[in-house]
Amino acid sequence: MLLRAKLAPDAALFTDGSLRPRHRLDELIAAGIALDPAPSSSDALGALLALEGDYRVGLQNFYVITRYNRSAFYAAAVADLADALAARVQSAGR
Repeated sequence: MLLRAKLAPDAALFTDGSLRPRHRLDELIAAGIALDPAPSSSDALGALLALEGDYRVGLQNFYVITRYNRSAFYAAAVADLADALAARVQSAGR
């Protein structure tokens, strides 16, 4: 999963270039990072990523995608496509 993130002024220090989830989500939230959608568990680990001016937090399954292809942009495209497909399926089931 890949969460959108809005950062407080000094929160970018959590961006360390790593794709491996290393920071607890509650730690990121306490540092002023707003996550969308809100995580179901703040105990999970995440990695703060800067993708062309857009900040995202990648969770473990995002990291797993990057083991196949190390590009964060590739993994973000896969995550965005999965979200779009899930939304389409959900709206078709109404």
